[in-house]
Amino acid sequence: ALTRLVRDLNAEYRANPALWSLDTEPAGFEWIDANDASNNTFSWLRRGDGGEVVACVVNLSAVPHFDYRVGLPAGGTWLETLNTDALEYGGSGVGNFGAVQAEPVEWHGRPFSTQLSVPPLGALWLTPAPD
Repeated sequence: ALTRLVRDLNAEYRANPALWSLDTEPAGFEWIDANDASNNTFSWLRRGDGGEVVACVVNLSAVPHFDYRVGLPAGGTWLETLNTDALEYGGSGVGNFGAVQAEPVEWHGRPFSTQLSVPPLGALWLTPAPD
């Protein structure tokens, strides 16, 4: 299970310039919420030099968070491209069935947001669905 997770992490990293193309530039990283201590949760955006974006949400607590709202920079469908708690990685399977919808509800100072199921001791990566 761990080997598969590392393989999938590496594949996603190579395929998505938001995860590496602006590593040394401030424009490549932006906090969504770095202050949710009560839920032990952090969220941020990674941006690429071609306009790519990845929303990363990490839950450092041992309990899942359901209906957890996160601000996003764009509306529409966001694909759950990585869920470290997926069953195929030996996790509990808490997730979002592969995608979520961002609605025009301002949150964290962003024009759109979505509600997520954030797995315990896990990370989610979300990317906008292609047009």
